Amino acid sequence: MDNIIHPFQIPIYQSFIEQDLLTQIKEDTNYYIEKNPTKFDVKWYCPTKSCFINPKEPYFLKIKDSIKNHVSKYFDVWKFQEDINLKVDEIWINIASKDAYQEEHYHNSFFSGVLYLETFSGSGSIHFMNPLSTEAMVMNLPKTFDFAHKIQPTNGMILIFPSWLTHRVMSNNSNNNRITIAFNIQQIK
Repeated sequence: MDNIIHPFQIPIYQSFIEQDLLTQIKEDTNYYIEKNPTKFDVKWYCPTKSCFINPKEPYFLKIKDSIKNHVSKYFDVWKFQEDINLKVDEIWINIASKDAYQEEHYHNSFFSGVLYLETFSGSGSIHFMNPLSTEAMVMNLPKTFDFAHKIQPTNGMILIFPSWLTHRVMSNNSNNNRITIAFNIQQIK
């Protein structure tokens, strides 16, 4: 009997935060943006503006608990053979105005994630690049081979993934700002 296996599947966590919590986080984020406009600037090779949040900020503490809850669920999926202690290491807010995007990149952490606060029709999908894409280019693959997994985000969606997984965010084609909260989860040694 023939058997086809898929040995390199990579889980990506996708869930939604509760509506009451989403409303509170949106209010806190909008207040933070309004009170700190000069802290937002271009930090990478793209036009998206970002601001890292000081871990001692009350804002950081409020969202951190929600992120930890989702990270623990994602952690269980991996079924690690040993105990690993993780902590929310960094949190930053991204504001993508019209035509803003995020270039292809990866993070230097353990897990990374994003929470979508404000999305609109045409505000841009996130693409996770298939780690086998480079090697697969030398083969004459069928059109069914996916070089990227695309997710169209909606408000309240939270995604968590291995930090080494290359990803990018497509251009915001809406007239409204796409607002997200991104974060890195670090292993405590």
